[in-house]
Amino acid sequence: MKNILLILLTIFCIGQKTFAYDCAVGGIAYNLNYNTASVTYFSMEYNHGYYFREVKIPSHITYDGTTYTVNTIAENAFINCTKLTSITIPSTVTYIHGEAFAGCSSLSVLTIEDGKQPLFLDAKTTGFKYYREGVFADCRINKLYLGRDLRYNESEEWPSTQYYPPFYNDVPKDNKNTLYDVTIGKDVTTIPSQLFYSFERLSSITLPDSLQTIGRTAFGNTGISNIEIPQAVKNIGSYAFSGCKKLCTVVLPDSVFSIEEGTFYNCEQLITINLPPCLKTLAPSAFSGCKRLNTEIPVGMDSIGPGALNNCSSLTKLWIPNVRNADFGLAECTSLDSINIRSAKTIPNGLFSNLPALKYLEIPFTQNNLGMFFGSSCDNTKGEYLPITQYSENGKSHTYYIPKALEEIVIADGSETLAYGAFYNCSMLRKVTLPSTLNGIKEKAFYGCEGLTDIYVKRALPPVAYSGTFEGVNLFACILHVPYGSKQYYEKATGWKDFYFIEEEAPIKIDVTKNIMNAGEILGLTEYQYGDNVELEAIAHSGYTFSAWTENGNILTTDRLCSFVAESNRKLIAVFVPTLDSNLVQASPESTKVSFTWEKEADAASYKLTVYEDAAMTIVVGSQSFDTNGNILSRSTSDSISTVFTNLTEQHDYYYSLKTYSKNGKVLSHYIGLFSTSSETSIKKMETNEHNLEITGYYDLNGRKLAAPKKGIHIIRYSDGTTQKRIVD
Repeated sequence: MKNILLILLTIFCIGQKTFAYDCAVGGIAYNLNYNTASVTYFSMEYNHGYYFREVKIPSHITYDGTTYTVNTIAENAFINCTKLTSITIPSTVTYIHGEAFAGCSSLSVLTIEDGKQPLFLDAKTTGFKYYREGVFADCRINKLYLGRDLRYNESEEWPSTQYYPPFYNDVPKDNKNTLYDVTIGKDVTTIPSQLFYSFERLSSITLPDSLQTIGRTAFGNTGISNIEIPQAVKNIGSYAFSGCKKLCTVVLPDSVFSIEEGTFYNCEQLITINLPPCLKTLAPSAFSGCKRLNTEIPVGMDSIGPGALNNCSSLTKLWIPNVRNADFGLAECTSLDSINIRSAKTIPNGLFSNLPALKYLEIPFTQNNLGMFFGSSCDNTKGEYLPITQYSENGKSHTYYIPKALEEIVIADGSETLAYGAFYNCSMLRKVTLPSTLNGIKEKAFYGCEGLTDIYVKRALPPVAYSGTFEGVNLFACILHVPYGSKQYYEKATGWKDFYFIEEEAPIKIDVTKNIMNAGEILGLTEYQYGDNVELEAIAHSGYTFSAWTENGNILTTDRLCSFVAESNRKLIAVFVPTLDSNLVQASPESTKVSFTWEKEADAASYKLTVYEDAAMTIVVGSQSFDTNGNILSRSTSDSISTVFTNLTEQHDYYYSLKTYSKNGKVLSHYIGLFSTSSETSIKKMETNEHNLEITGYYDLNGRKLAAPKKGIHIIRYSDGTTQKRIVD
């Protein structure tokens, strides 16, 4: 009998080891370890027969009286379960081992429940198979709910996402692109690298406000057509949307300071993208191949990498005045008609080659002649370029192809000389602007520029020129524009005096207004020549403080001194704010009403008095508007105006605002202050109980607290909250 029992026990143990799991609960096999459970397979050989249709893994199981937290899914746990169609993974699972769902060819719905802990994904490290045998290899996932962050468990030897993402299927292309419905939960902060790479059926996705990072090639080669990136996102990885050939519209957050390498590479249908004003860098190939893109590059851009704008054949304007290294290339930017790189320290030869639409160019003149910025060869089958032969001072010549469309060139401040033959034979030019820093122009600088109609010179004193500097310019048709007050000097200077028409430009006007007319004074001139230093100073009157200089709604500085270089007409506003209770308005509060009296103000056409219940002046108790004759008000004297507000609350603090307006509606003065109403019973109460109370404060009739009582009528506040008017001798 004992021998039979031993044989049966041996057979049972062998069976347990074959199936390699500790328990089965709810049709799912688990291995147990202390208080945690790992989902595993029933049998490697027959596993496909155990898991089918929809499986929802629980967060906890109870076995033999003990509760376990389900925290992992083991390697091969659901391998080759071809009848499995849906899987739900709870928030307690933090690790899924390699090939856990490999070969689940019918798995179409994947739900990763919401949670704060990230879910780590692994891959099977078996030689070169490692590249393709990820967690969900050979699955056909159509619908995904991602409720928390995913992480890849990468080793130094074989980084698991170097070639394929976790949902990539190692099957022919026609069967691979199955994922089309993705929902991302509110707890997700990161889209990891390559997560949705190459899923061309994925056409739309909504990113949650919680998202902060989008990894490298996360959406590369997908079919999305529009994407709005949440405001919290600060990092977008390289090639994140590369190859998205249906992507048309992108909304970027203000928090993005850099577009990384290849982020939108070859997004051929991209038309609209809002580049935030704070954007500073376009990395190499950032928009390369975006043939339909025509967006405004922020003027605050500091750096553009090589090829960032290559093949942007619809781009028309490139104004990047802060960029110092212009070695970025503009290959096939055939619609570009306006370029401003005025701060560039280096401009490579041929940068502007093959730009047939170029009309306007603003540059520092860093080369010997204009042609060096253009190419010495091009495709001119359409006749869009003029072959221009230019000579240098040593007698050597070169032929360059400059677009016929080029009409205007502005030489940026900082350039000091124009070389011999700088614009030699540039007959297509119509307008040239020379900077205030220009000291001299050498011989034949404008030789053969018979098309010039206007030359603008910003320097007040004529730069040194020669008799042959403007040889070939039509001096009877080309107008020389010079700074205000400097015509007399140009009429006597060599080279310049030969122009038949010399016109002084109007002075640059700096218009300054005050938000409150009587709040202060502005010191400074109103007219300047180009390049002059403008210095303005705001001085506040008593009762006001200076707040800021603004222009077009933007704050320039909060310092009362404002300085800049005069380059164009500008309109600035000096903003003053009234100081609390620093005014001549007299407020006489009682228990449920208050009387106001103030002196009439010269040039005032109307007044508006408002009483508020709160210090922020948002809750209006009452408001009165009236003319300077005191209509609707009773006047105490011919030189002052009075009014009364009633139905106030006893023992309450109030705030008031009085604005004085001119005939054209401008604010002449603005006064603000506070007052406190008293109690009807306070005087009577004081007569009987004054000896038991302490004085807690002295106030004047405007409600201003005093350090000590002075002669006159005051409001005294007592320890029980009551107040009383008293005359102090």
